[in-house]
Amino acid sequence: MIKTRGYRVELGEIEAVMVAHPAVNEAVALAIPDEAIGNAIRAIVTVDDGNSINATQLKRHFAEKLPPYMVPEEIEFYDTLPRTGTGKIDRQRLLRERTMPAT
Repeated sequence: MIKTRGYRVELGEIEAVMVAHPAVNEAVALAIPDEAIGNAIRAIVTVDDGNSINATQLKRHFAEKLPPYMVPEEIEFYDTLPRTGTGKIDRQRLLRERTMPAT
């Protein structure tokens, strides 16, 4: 559970809405520390082959199903999500990639 914009949010609820979209294969919601709002929500999704969808279309879908404070501020598309040795999505790696300075 995270806090964003003064609300407590369960990232799993956001992920459930994301994978409910027919074009989305896998999805993960990450909390990115943000001084102004507590945490920003970043979504990373993989889409099924043959589907073309953009971030605006996904945000529209999320806005229909989630309150505004739960809609991810940022949506990124990956071909595959990194995995841990046990096969789970490697959230820590995704967070590290997000916070690494550009070189």
